[in-house]
Amino acid sequence: MSNAIKRAVKILELLAEEGPLNFTQILQKMNLSKSSTHDLLKTMEDEGLVWKDHYERRYFLGNQLVKFGNKVQLKSTLIKLAKRPMQELREAFDETVFLAVLESDKQVIIDSVESNQSLRTSVALGTKDYLYYTSLGKAMMAFMQEERVNEIIKGDRLKRKTENTITDQEDFKKELRKIRQQGYAVDNMEHSKWVRCVGAAVLNHAGEVHGAISVSGPPSRLKIEDIRVIGKLVTEKAMEISMQLGYRPELISRNKRN
Repeated sequence: MSNAIKRAVKILELLAEEGPLNFTQILQKMNLSKSSTHDLLKTMEDEGLVWKDHYERRYFLGNQLVKFGNKVQLKSTLIKLAKRPMQELREAFDETVFLAVLESDKQVIIDSVESNQSLRTSVALGTKDYLYYTSLGKAMMAFMQEERVNEIIKGDRLKRKTENTITDQEDFKKELRKIRQQGYAVDNMEHSKWVRCVGAAVLNHAGEVHGAISVSGPPSRLKIEDIRVIGKLVTEKAMEISMQLGYRPELISRNKRN
C-alpha cells in the first residue's frame, strides 16, 4: 500500500473515531508537513471522501463513503436473500449456480454454490465479465432501459468470443426481447464452448435490475432439450429473490399505466 493511501486511511480512521477535526488537529495527529496534509485533504475532498465545513473549518467524513457502504450493504443483503434459492437450484440440477450484480457495463460474480460433480463450472468471486455473451449479463440487459442497452452495444462492442456469440446489434436486441418474453436468458456456449448457462434477472422494489442468478454446466449435461425446464425454475427462483427485495409485478405494471 502506498504512503498516500495509508495516510488517507489514517485520516478517515481519525474522523470516524474522533468526529470532525480541523486542519491543525489533523496535522498534529498525522505528524506530516503542512503542505503534504493540505494536498492530501484537498484530494480527499475532491473525491468526496471528506468534506469541509468552511464556516467552522472542520473536516467530516464524505458522502462517497456512504455510497460505498450502501453498495456493500446491498450486495450483502442480496447474497443473504439469494442463498437458499441458489442452493435449491443446485440441488435440483447439481450444476453450479452463480449470483452476479451490475458494475458499470460489466457483471461481477458475488456468490456461487458449486456443483458436486467432478467436472463443474467454477469462477472466482469478484470476477468481472462483459454482459452480452453470458446468461447473467443478457438477463440483466433485457430489463435495462433501451438507452443503456444501446450504449453498451454501440459501435463494434459486440465482439466474438466463440462461434456462437451474437455480434449483430439487431440480432442481439431480438434476443433481449425473447428473454423478456420467456423470463430467462441462455448462454448457448457464447462465452465458452465448454459451458452452457441459463440465467434470470433479479429486480428490486422499483422493477430495476438488481442482479441475476444462473445455472451453469457443461453442454454434455446441460442439454438444449432441458433448457425450458431449467429456465422455468431459474426464473421462479429469481422471482422469489426479487419479491424479497420488494418487487411486485402488479404494482410496477399499474405505475407504468399511470
